[in-house]
Amino acid sequence: MAPVDHAPRPLLQAIIASAVDATAAAAGWIATVVDAELAIVAVAAVDPPLLDRALWHRTPLDASAAALVVQSGQPIALTASGTSVIDTWAATLLERPPASIVCVPCHDDDVPVGALQLVDKIGGGPFSFDDVEIATLLGPIAGAALAEGAGAAARIASPTQLGTDLGRLAEADPARYAAVAQAVAALVGQS
Repeated sequence: MAPVDHAPRPLLQAIIASAVDATAAAAGWIATVVDAELAIVAVAAVDPPLLDRALWHRTPLDASAAALVVQSGQPIALTASGTSVIDTWAATLLERPPASIVCVPCHDDDVPVGALQLVDKIGGGPFSFDDVEIATLLGPIAGAALAEGAGAAARIASPTQLGTDLGRLAEADPARYAAVAQAVAALVGQS
């Protein structure tokens, strides 16, 4: 089994904290692929005990919503109905079944290297389309950070390219730009 670097990952912590804050999730984590498992490398939650029991927790690569997202490369958003358990890994970590989840792949060069997962919208109810969009925008940033932490060459846009891309987004979709700008501002403020 490959070793997992247990050093603090401030960028990943900032990304998941921004995602939890921007979507009003009760908790969220970023997991990375380690051998045939997913390991949580960053976590943010309104429930402080979750922080201790979730960080570095592992699950097989076939036993969770995050595993499905990593294997398919596609995001999912689920809401529980009745007594159904929509994610057993999340239920184990939360010590109760989650009511709703959003999980997006963290890609590096179009290859899923992990997943960003959000659980339980504060106040109840499902996550919105905007919540899924925010998570989807942060997934590749987390993917680059995961790959960099694993020793891979990071494929990060230059500041000039990022500015150009953000300008295009602002013109094409001002609401989506506002969500991205809020997340970027939070990340820059925490660096």
